Amino acid sequence: MLKEAQDLGFAESDPKNDVEWIDTAYKLAILMSIWFWKSISLDNINIDWINKLTEVEFKYAKLLDKKIKLLWVISNVRNKIWAYVSPVLLNKDSKMAKTDWVLNAIEIIWENATTFYSWPWAWWKATASAVVSDIINIARFIENWQYKWDSRFLHESDKELINKNDIESKFYCRFYIWDEKWILSKITWIFANYDINIDQVIQHNHTEEEKNNLPFVITLEKSKTSKVMEAINEIDKFDFIKQKTFVMRSLD
Repeated sequence: MLKEAQDLGFAESDPKNDVEWIDTAYKLAILMSIWFWKSISLDNINIDWINKLTEVEFKYAKLLDKKIKLLWVISNVRNKIWAYVSPVLLNKDSKMAKTDWVLNAIEIIWENATTFYSWPWAWWKATASAVVSDIINIARFIENWQYKWDSRFLHESDKELINKNDIESKFYCRFYIWDEKWILSKITWIFANYDINIDQVIQHNHTEEEKNNLPFVITLEKSKTSKVMEAINEIDKFDFIKQKTFVMRSLD
């Protein structure tokens, strides 16, 4: 699929920035500086849960009536900012979930309103058009830009970038287990010890052959990232866990 994307012009000949989502992190950094006057380096952007995303996640997303999208997310609440890049579960009927093919999108959620923009960005024609448009706009307003934009002010922002472990959201957790009747009770007991509420438990129809390496999913109500990851680390120590548990955020 990567070769096909490169042939179509959707991925670079050196695909590192695409497949490791670094390009998405660059976009986050640029827009944070424009909206919040907050400079952020790539090293300070959380790029989460990349390597363990598999086709199983897409199968369970469909069972949950959701879609998986790669998002960069910025939130500014009371002068505190959290920012991350990761795969996220979205309701399948949302505008962002329906953004496909060569389209990029931005959704801005205000206190009492939501604004949504979508535009083509991948593929050489769309990219060339966007670059030429930017150059023309800069040329038209270049005399005024020196007064509107001064990078010295970026470091003077009083907004605090908070640690990703303090971010609260809903979560999707995919486990691989050998199947026994008592396993679910052990896992839910760990979540209860961390005061984490379970939303759903879902398991696909499986064969006898799958019982020794069976995937199933638990979705969690809104919780702090640090608590969820501590609980998952404890669960992963059980001998019935066949591989490291995959976790991603879920946004309604």
